[in-house]
Amino acid sequence: MKECFMSNNHWEHIYQNGEHINLAPYTEIFSFISRNIGKDANKLKILEVGCGVGNNLIFAKWAFNFDIYGIDQSEKAIKIAQSIFNAKQLEYIYLKSGNILQLEFENNFFDVVVDRSALQHNTIKDISQITSEIWRVLKVNGLFYSCVTSDIHPIIDLKHNDGINDFYENKIGDWHLFTKSEILNLNPWHRTCPVLKSLGILNSKHQFWVQVKKRYF
Repeated sequence: MKECFMSNNHWEHIYQNGEHINLAPYTEIFSFISRNIGKDANKLKILEVGCGVGNNLIFAKWAFNFDIYGIDQSEKAIKIAQSIFNAKQLEYIYLKSGNILQLEFENNFFDVVVDRSALQHNTIKDISQITSEIWRVLKVNGLFYSCVTSDIHPIIDLKHNDGINDFYENKIGDWHLFTKSEILNLNPWHRTCPVLKSLGILNSKHQFWVQVKKRYF
């Protein structure tokens, strides 16, 4: 199977070195859950693609009692996530290392899918296939949350791959910077009027697109 999804060699090395170990959940994700799902989250199925050491999923279980599913390219990150869940005596259904070009779940399986800046670490060609997989496994009326870097983010030391906002960073690998048009038209359900907003100020160091999409059919 083709290697993609935040190049395995780069990210395995990062986690093996004890870097990028985020233990606190991202507040934007849980504001999203609180606003859109809230107390109705009990036993709903949530998948995080690029879950890292599970910081968002741990809070999703503790605060909302989701059924927990997470996938990451790094085996080390998944082992850390599993150990944290076990130490806190929190249950998870699925925490595995894998490739999200082909998710091993049935159609219409998840109530919520979360991407916190993992999707962007691929080429736009692979991103299109990955988002098709995400929408395949998302239930009708399910929600997809994604936060990705915008094309006006002042990231330095990125090298163009092909001139279409696909870049390469030596420590991380592939990195795509999204235009607004790409966000709105990224998947077959793009006409579902996603909630879209930009975080940060132009020319700041924190410029992202945050999208929330609902699958209607």
